[in-house]
Amino acid sequence: MELNRDLEIYQGDDFSHTVNLYDTDGSLFVFGGQHSFSGKIREAGETTLDPPGPVLATMDVDINSPGEVIFSIPSEETADIPPGRHWYEIRFITTDSGNPDIVLTLFSGLAIVYPEITVVGE
Repeated sequence: MELNRDLEIYQGDDFSHTVNLYDTDGSLFVFGGQHSFSGKIREAGETTLDPPGPVLATMDVDINSPGEVIFSIPSEETADIPPGRHWYEIRFITTDSGNPDIVLTLFSGLAIVYPEITVVGE
């Protein structure tokens, strides 16, 4: 089931978002080698019906089994994301024999990027 939530990112800051995933029995999910994740931020269209624009950032993913996934973007990359409202999506991918078997959007919504005010080194 997809969950909408907005992310707030400060331009030029390190960004990190931790997600805990649970199995159907309520225990933390145990990841195997066939599980991976993808997280991207794209430029938003003029309306919610417009297709998203180019990729503005790709999230790094650290999987800490059981259940914890950390999505992050280093400060040098958030510095290049223009301020404003953009779309993001985090996907869970299960691969079998090298081919995607299940692709599931876990989270999506707005990535609200606030402008950098204090620039390091100024």
